Amino acid sequence: MKDQTALTPRHHKNLQEGEKKIEKYIFSLNNIIGKGSYATVYYGRRFIDEIPTAVKVIDKKIFSNNYNVKSIQSEIDIMKKMDHENIVKLLDVYQTNNNMYIVT
Repeated sequence: MKDQTALTPRHHKNLQEGEKKIEKYIFSLNNIIGKGSYATVYYGRRFIDEIPTAVKVIDKKIFSNNYNVKSIQSEIDIMKKMDHENIVKLLDVYQTNNNMYIVT
């Protein structure tokens, strides 16, 4: 899991209003794919070639519950092992002080 201390500021020259960059991915806060009890999934893209991605943003406040930590780690471990055309591929996992980002 990569640790990222800060997201690229919104004024980055290639970012639109409402977009954030985490490492090599950009995602739009205005384009929600889905929302669950502990995370929101946003439409994103890989910065260098515009390949579409989904970015799951998990608020790290839920990590105060040990069950949630184990559940998310289990999700990541399972996704790392999956390699099938009908299952989304895990691309990257990043952390900041406040959030975890799972990119598929």
